[in-house]
Amino acid sequence: MSNFLAKHSNNSKMIFSLNKAIRKLSCFLLLASFLISSCEKSPETPAMKLDSKQEINAFLENYFLDLTQQGEKIDNFSYRLLSGKTEELDSNQGKILFLNFWATWCVPCKKEMPDMEELHHLLKDTQFRIISISYSEEEKKVKEFIDLYPYSFDIALDSDGKIGTKLGVSGLPTTYILDKNLNIIAKAMGPRKWQDKSVIAFLKKISG
Repeated sequence: MSNFLAKHSNNSKMIFSLNKAIRKLSCFLLLASFLISSCEKSPETPAMKLDSKQEINAFLENYFLDLTQQGEKIDNFSYRLLSGKTEELDSNQGKILFLNFWATWCVPCKKEMPDMEELHHLLKDTQFRIISISYSEEEKKVKEFIDLYPYSFDIALDSDGKIGTKLGVSGLPTTYILDKNLNIIAKAMGPRKWQDKSVIAFLKKISG
């Protein structure tokens, strides 16, 4: 009997020690997760009116957008929407154009698309348009993807990659933000958090 009690006592101590170790490990993992997330660079909302070009550029750079091509005009080209309609880039004069290059196999592209959908809905009553151009992919794959994920912003095709090559696209996703005269405001290589309130406010301001 005494052996049984001793064995039971030892088992209880082992369980208690194991639970204590698990609690410590959980606390450590929680702390580590907090520290990692705290160290990730996240742009702060700049306290500025964005009334001058200098303020606008500071805002854009704060969101890691490339300004090296700012002011360059994109030459006119034709593109075909997934709906079958053919358009000219120049037909978008008077709108702020969000020109996005992507592919169905591109994970970062797919990651930012829900943000783009939200952006599309929030700015639908302004002079703002998203055209998301599928780069170097056959139409069938693009249609299958949109059937599965029915985004409502405009999808265009660049099956032979000529449009992307003309614009110097070297990685996906790549996004150009164009002003109402189709001059480049900024370029983003890689995904962005387009649903950020400050980004939305900025795009709404220039699209009004």
